Amino acid sequence: MFCPKCGTSNPDGAKFCMSCQATLGASPETAALASDEILYAGFWERFAALFIDNILLSAVTIPVFFIIGIIAGLTGASSPSNLDALVIAAYLLPLLVSAAYFISMESGVQGATFGKRLLKLRVVDTDGNRIGKGRALGRWLAHALSYITLYIGYFMQPFTAKKQALHDMVSGTTVVKTEKTSNTVAIVIAVIAMFFVFIFVAGILAAVAIPAYQDYTIKARTNVAMVIGQQATMAVEEYYTRTGRVPSSLAETQVQIQVPSFLSGVVVNPDTGEVRLTFNSDMPGGIANKSMVFTPMQTPDGRITWKCSGEDIRPNLLPQSCR
Repeated sequence: MFCPKCGTSNPDGAKFCMSCQATLGASPETAALASDEILYAGFWERFAALFIDNILLSAVTIPVFFIIGIIAGLTGASSPSNLDALVIAAYLLPLLVSAAYFISMESGVQGATFGKRLLKLRVVDTDGNRIGKGRALGRWLAHALSYITLYIGYFMQPFTAKKQALHDMVSGTTVVKTEKTSNTVAIVIAVIAMFFVFIFVAGILAAVAIPAYQDYTIKARTNVAMVIGQQATMAVEEYYTRTGRVPSSLAETQVQIQVPSFLSGVVVNPDTGEVRLTFNSDMPGGIANKSMVFTPMQTPDGRITWKCSGEDIRPNLLPQSCR
Protein backbone atom coordinates (compact mmCIF):
# COMPACT_ATOMS: atom_id res chain seq x y z
CA MET A 1 0.00 0.00 0.00
CA PHE A 2 1.02 3.60 -0.53
CA CYS A 3 1.52 6.00 2.35
CA PRO A 4 -1.18 8.72 2.30
CA LYS A 5 1.33 11.19 3.71
CA CYS A 6 4.46 10.81 1.58
CA GLY A 7 3.41 8.34 -1.14
CA THR A 8 6.01 5.68 -0.27
CA SER A 9 5.12 2.10 -1.25
CA ASN A 10 4.81 -0.16 1.83
CA PRO A 11 4.03 -3.89 2.26
CA ASP A 12 0.36 -4.80 2.50
CA GLY A 13 -0.76 -4.92 6.12
CA ALA A 14 1.91 -2.53 7.37
CA LYS A 15 0.70 -0.23 10.12
CA PHE A 16 3.34 2.43 9.76
CA CYS A 17 5.12 3.92 6.75
CA MET A 18 8.72 2.77 6.31
CA SER A 19 9.75 6.29 5.24
CA CYS A 20 7.88 8.82 7.38
CA GLN A 21 6.39 6.55 10.09
CA ALA A 22 2.89 7.85 9.42
CA THR A 23 -0.05 5.62 10.37
CA LEU A 24 -1.28 3.57 7.40
CA GLY A 25 -4.76 2.34 6.56
CA ALA A 26 -6.57 5.54 5.53
CA SER A 27 -7.11 6.46 1.90
CA PRO A 28 -5.03 9.31 0.40
CA GLU A 29 -8.20 11.28 -0.24
CA THR A 30 -9.36 11.30 3.37
CA ALA A 31 -6.24 10.72 5.44
CA ALA A 32 -5.22 13.55 7.75
CA LEU A 33 -1.90 14.09 9.51
CA ALA A 34 -2.05 13.57 13.24
CA SER A 35 -1.59 16.83 15.12
CA ASP A 36 1.58 15.56 16.80
CA GLU A 37 3.04 14.61 13.41
CA ILE A 38 2.58 17.94 11.69
CA LEU A 39 5.83 19.76 11.06
CA TYR A 40 5.29 22.99 9.18
CA ALA A 41 7.77 23.85 6.45
CA GLY A 42 10.12 26.76 7.04
CA PHE A 43 10.58 29.82 4.88
CA TRP A 44 13.86 28.73 3.28
CA GLU A 45 12.58 25.25 2.50
CA ARG A 46 9.59 26.70 0.69
CA PHE A 47 11.76 29.30 -1.02
CA ALA A 48 14.10 26.57 -2.30
CA ALA A 49 11.16 24.47 -3.55
CA LEU A 50 9.67 27.44 -5.39
CA PHE A 51 13.04 28.21 -6.93
CA ILE A 52 13.24 24.67 -8.32
CA ASP A 53 9.67 24.83 -9.64
CA ASN A 54 10.33 28.14 -11.39
CA ILE A 55 13.41 26.68 -13.09
CA LEU A 56 11.33 23.74 -14.32
CA LEU A 57 8.58 26.04 -15.59
CA SER A 58 11.14 28.25 -17.35
CA ALA A 59 12.57 25.17 -19.06
CA VAL A 60 9.12 24.69 -20.61
CA THR A 61 8.03 28.24 -21.35
CA ILE A 62 11.28 29.73 -22.70
CA PRO A 63 11.57 27.27 -25.64
CA VAL A 64 7.90 27.89 -26.45
CA PHE A 65 8.61 31.64 -26.54
CA PHE A 66 11.29 30.98 -29.14
CA ILE A 67 8.84 28.87 -31.13
CA ILE A 68 6.28 31.69 -31.04
CA GLY A 69 8.97 34.11 -32.22
CA ILE A 70 9.93 31.79 -35.09
CA ILE A 71 6.27 31.43 -36.08
CA ALA A 72 5.90 35.20 -36.02
CA GLY A 73 8.94 35.57 -38.28
CA LEU A 74 7.87 32.88 -40.74
CA THR A 75 4.28 34.05 -41.01
CA GLY A 76 5.22 37.73 -41.14
CA ALA A 77 2.86 38.63 -38.29
CA SER A 78 2.86 42.31 -39.13
CA SER A 79 -0.89 42.89 -39.09
CA PRO A 80 -2.28 44.29 -35.81
CA SER A 81 -4.59 41.31 -35.28
CA ASN A 82 -1.83 38.71 -35.70
CA LEU A 83 0.57 40.69 -33.55
CA ASP A 84 -2.03 41.10 -30.80
CA ALA A 85 -2.73 37.37 -30.86
CA LEU A 86 0.96 36.58 -30.43
CA VAL A 87 1.34 39.08 -27.59
CA ILE A 88 -1.69 37.61 -25.80
CA ALA A 89 -0.31 34.10 -26.29
CA ALA A 90 3.06 35.18 -24.89
CA TYR A 91 1.39 36.58 -21.76
CA LEU A 92 -1.08 33.74 -21.24
CA LEU A 93 1.34 30.89 -21.83
CA PRO A 94 3.33 31.19 -18.56
CA LEU A 95 0.10 31.61 -16.59
CA LEU A 96 -1.56 28.54 -18.12
CA VAL A 97 1.53 26.37 -17.69
CA SER A 98 1.96 27.54 -14.09
CA ALA A 99 -1.70 26.94 -13.26
CA ALA A 100 -1.70 23.45 -14.78
CA TYR A 101 1.53 22.52 -13.02
CA PHE A 102 0.70 23.71 -9.50
CA ILE A 103 -2.98 22.74 -9.49
CA SER A 104 -2.51 19.22 -10.85
CA MET A 105 0.49 18.38 -8.66
CA GLU A 106 -0.60 19.96 -5.38
CA SER A 107 -3.99 18.24 -5.64
CA GLY A 108 -2.38 14.95 -6.66
CA VAL A 109 -1.71 11.91 -4.50
CA GLN A 110 1.59 13.27 -3.19
CA GLY A 111 0.21 16.81 -2.80
CA ALA A 112 3.44 18.37 -3.96
CA THR A 113 5.21 19.80 -6.98
CA PHE A 114 8.58 18.42 -8.04
CA GLY A 115 10.35 21.10 -6.01
CA LYS A 116 8.38 20.24 -2.87
CA ARG A 117 8.89 16.51 -3.44
CA LEU A 118 12.65 16.99 -3.64
CA LEU A 119 12.60 18.85 -0.34
CA LYS A 120 10.12 16.45 1.31
CA LEU A 121 7.27 18.97 1.55
CA ARG A 122 3.56 18.63 0.93
CA VAL A 123 0.55 20.96 0.59
CA VAL A 124 -2.40 20.09 2.86
CA ASP A 125 -5.40 21.87 4.28
CA THR A 126 -5.30 23.25 7.83
CA ASP A 127 -6.44 19.87 9.20
CA GLY A 128 -3.66 17.98 7.42
CA ASN A 129 -5.88 16.55 4.67
CA ARG A 130 -5.04 16.27 1.00
CA ILE A 131 -6.48 19.21 -0.97
CA GLY A 132 -8.67 18.96 -4.08
CA LYS A 133 -8.37 20.73 -7.41
CA GLY A 134 -10.74 23.51 -6.37
CA ARG A 135 -8.68 24.44 -3.32
CA ALA A 136 -5.46 24.07 -5.34
CA LEU A 137 -6.88 26.50 -7.91
CA GLY A 138 -7.78 28.94 -5.15
CA ARG A 139 -4.28 28.64 -3.70
CA TRP A 140 -2.69 29.34 -7.09
CA LEU A 141 -4.90 32.38 -7.67
CA ALA A 142 -4.23 33.65 -4.14
CA HIS A 143 -0.51 33.88 -4.92
CA ALA A 144 -1.38 37.16 -6.66
CA LEU A 145 -2.15 38.65 -3.23
CA SER A 146 1.31 37.73 -1.98
CA TYR A 147 2.81 39.41 -5.05
CA ILE A 148 0.79 42.64 -5.03
CA THR A 149 1.60 43.23 -1.36
CA LEU A 150 5.24 43.73 -2.44
CA TYR A 151 5.99 40.15 -1.36
CA ILE A 152 4.95 40.86 2.22
CA GLY A 153 2.49 38.00 1.80
CA TYR A 154 5.50 35.68 1.45
CA PHE A 155 7.69 37.25 4.11
CA MET A 156 4.96 36.96 6.76
CA GLN A 157 5.09 33.16 6.53
CA PRO A 158 7.69 32.51 9.29
CA PHE A 159 5.74 34.63 11.78
CA THR A 160 2.33 32.93 11.57
CA ALA A 161 1.17 30.08 13.82
CA LYS A 162 1.03 27.43 11.08
CA LYS A 163 3.81 28.98 8.99
CA GLN A 164 1.27 30.19 6.45
CA ALA A 165 1.90 32.78 3.78
CA LEU A 166 -0.92 35.10 2.77
CA HIS A 167 -2.05 32.83 -0.07
CA ASP A 168 -2.10 29.89 2.36
CA MET A 169 -4.41 31.78 4.71
CA VAL A 170 -6.75 32.80 1.91
CA SER A 171 -7.00 29.25 0.51
CA GLY A 172 -7.01 27.46 3.87
CA THR A 173 -3.83 25.50 3.20
CA THR A 174 -0.38 25.09 4.63
CA VAL A 175 2.85 23.35 3.69
CA VAL A 176 4.15 20.57 5.93
CA LYS A 177 7.24 18.39 6.07
CA THR A 178 6.95 14.70 5.28
CA GLU A 179 10.12 13.90 7.23
CA LYS A 180 11.24 15.01 10.67
CA THR A 181 14.93 15.25 9.80
CA SER A 182 16.51 18.61 8.99
CA ASN A 183 16.61 19.37 5.30
CA THR A 184 20.18 20.23 4.32
CA VAL A 185 19.23 20.11 0.63
CA ALA A 186 16.90 23.06 1.21
CA ILE A 187 19.68 25.07 2.78
CA VAL A 188 22.05 24.42 -0.12
CA ILE A 189 19.42 25.23 -2.75
CA ALA A 190 18.29 28.33 -0.83
CA VAL A 191 21.88 29.62 -0.72
CA ILE A 192 22.29 29.01 -4.46
CA ALA A 193 18.93 30.67 -5.15
CA MET A 194 19.82 33.70 -3.02
CA PHE A 195 23.10 33.99 -4.92
CA PHE A 196 21.22 34.16 -8.22
CA VAL A 197 18.69 36.59 -6.75
CA PHE A 198 21.54 38.76 -5.46
CA ILE A 199 23.23 38.76 -8.89
CA PHE A 200 19.90 39.61 -10.54
CA VAL A 201 19.09 42.46 -8.12
CA ALA A 202 22.67 43.76 -8.25
CA GLY A 203 22.49 43.77 -12.04
CA ILE A 204 19.28 45.79 -12.00
CA LEU A 205 20.67 48.26 -9.46
CA ALA A 206 23.87 48.62 -11.49
CA ALA A 207 21.90 49.17 -14.69
CA VAL A 208 20.00 51.98 -12.97
CA ALA A 209 22.66 53.42 -10.67
CA ILE A 210 25.64 53.58 -13.04
CA PRO A 211 23.90 55.70 -15.73
CA ALA A 212 22.34 57.85 -13.00
CA TYR A 213 25.75 58.46 -11.40
CA GLN A 214 27.28 59.18 -14.79
CA ASP A 215 24.54 61.71 -15.51
CA TYR A 216 25.14 63.26 -12.09
CA THR A 217 28.85 63.73 -12.78
CA ILE A 218 28.11 65.19 -16.22
CA LYS A 219 25.63 67.66 -14.73
CA ALA A 220 28.27 68.72 -12.22
CA ARG A 221 30.66 69.43 -15.10
CA THR A 222 28.11 71.37 -17.14
CA ASN A 223 27.16 73.45 -14.08
CA VAL A 224 30.81 74.41 -13.61
CA ALA A 225 31.07 75.13 -17.34
CA MET A 226 28.00 77.36 -17.01
CA VAL A 227 29.79 79.48 -14.39
CA ILE A 228 32.94 79.68 -16.53
CA GLY A 229 30.82 80.67 -19.53
CA GLN A 230 29.12 83.47 -17.60
CA GLN A 231 32.50 84.80 -16.48
CA ALA A 232 33.77 84.71 -20.07
CA THR A 233 30.69 86.48 -21.46
CA MET A 234 31.00 89.21 -18.84
CA ALA A 235 34.64 89.70 -19.84
CA VAL A 236 33.75 89.88 -23.55
CA GLU A 237 30.85 92.23 -22.88
CA GLU A 238 32.96 94.59 -20.76
CA TYR A 239 35.70 94.59 -23.41
CA TYR A 240 33.16 95.38 -26.14
CA THR A 241 31.65 98.18 -24.06
CA ARG A 242 35.08 99.66 -23.44
CA THR A 243 36.59 99.33 -26.93
CA GLY A 244 33.62 99.01 -29.27
CA ARG A 245 34.86 95.74 -30.76
CA VAL A 246 34.84 92.03 -29.96
CA PRO A 247 38.12 90.60 -28.56
CA SER A 248 39.92 88.06 -30.73
CA SER A 249 40.44 85.81 -27.71
CA LEU A 250 39.62 85.61 -24.05
CA ALA A 251 43.24 86.48 -23.19
CA GLU A 252 42.81 89.83 -24.93
CA THR A 253 40.23 90.87 -22.35
CA GLN A 254 42.99 90.53 -19.69
CA VAL A 255 40.47 88.92 -17.35
CA GLN A 256 41.91 85.95 -15.48
CA ILE A 257 39.53 82.99 -15.55
CA GLN A 258 40.48 79.64 -14.08
CA VAL A 259 39.52 77.09 -16.76
CA PRO A 260 39.02 73.57 -15.33
CA SER A 261 40.94 70.64 -16.77
CA PHE A 262 37.84 68.95 -18.23
CA LEU A 263 37.47 71.82 -20.72
CA SER A 264 39.78 71.82 -23.74
CA GLY A 265 39.34 75.55 -24.16
CA VAL A 266 37.20 78.68 -24.07
CA VAL A 267 37.10 80.25 -27.54
CA VAL A 268 35.73 83.67 -28.53
CA ASN A 269 34.54 84.23 -32.11
CA PRO A 270 35.82 87.73 -33.04
CA ASP A 271 33.16 88.13 -35.74
CA THR A 272 30.04 87.29 -33.74
CA GLY A 273 31.19 87.52 -30.11
CA GLU A 274 30.07 83.93 -29.55
CA VAL A 275 31.78 82.16 -26.63
CA ARG A 276 32.30 78.41 -27.00
CA LEU A 277 33.34 76.01 -24.21
CA THR A 278 34.39 72.55 -25.43
CA PHE A 279 34.68 69.47 -23.23
CA ASN A 280 37.65 67.12 -23.44
CA SER A 281 37.49 63.83 -25.34
CA ASP A 282 38.01 61.82 -22.12
CA MET A 283 34.76 63.07 -20.65
CA PRO A 284 31.73 60.70 -20.47
CA GLY A 285 29.97 60.04 -23.75
CA GLY A 286 27.22 62.55 -23.06
CA ILE A 287 29.57 65.56 -23.38
CA ALA A 288 32.86 64.27 -24.87
CA ASN A 289 34.10 66.69 -27.58
CA LYS A 290 30.82 68.61 -27.33
CA SER A 291 30.34 72.29 -26.62
CA MET A 292 28.27 74.75 -24.64
CA VAL A 293 27.75 77.91 -26.67
CA PHE A 294 26.93 81.43 -25.39
CA THR A 295 25.51 83.63 -28.14
CA PRO A 296 25.18 87.43 -27.65
CA MET A 297 21.98 89.20 -28.64
CA GLN A 298 21.26 92.93 -28.51
CA THR A 299 17.93 94.16 -27.20
CA PRO A 300 16.10 97.17 -28.74
CA ASP A 301 17.33 99.40 -25.92
CA GLY A 302 20.96 98.51 -26.69
CA ARG A 303 21.57 96.03 -23.88
CA ILE A 304 23.39 92.75 -24.57
CA THR A 305 21.90 89.44 -23.43
CA TRP A 306 23.40 85.99 -23.77
CA LYS A 307 21.67 82.80 -24.86
CA CYS A 308 23.19 79.51 -23.69
CA SER A 309 22.76 76.28 -25.66
CA GLY A 310 24.40 72.85 -25.84
CA GLU A 311 25.48 71.46 -29.18
CA ASP A 312 24.36 67.81 -29.32
CA ILE A 313 24.17 67.65 -25.53
CA ARG A 314 21.01 66.10 -24.08
CA PRO A 315 18.90 68.83 -22.44
CA ASN A 316 18.66 66.92 -19.14
CA LEU A 317 22.47 67.13 -18.81
CA LEU A 318 22.51 70.93 -19.06
CA PRO A 319 21.70 73.55 -16.44
CA GLN A 320 18.10 74.73 -16.55
CA SER A 321 19.06 78.15 -17.96
CA CYS A 322 20.95 76.52 -20.83
CA ARG A 323 18.20 74.29 -22.22
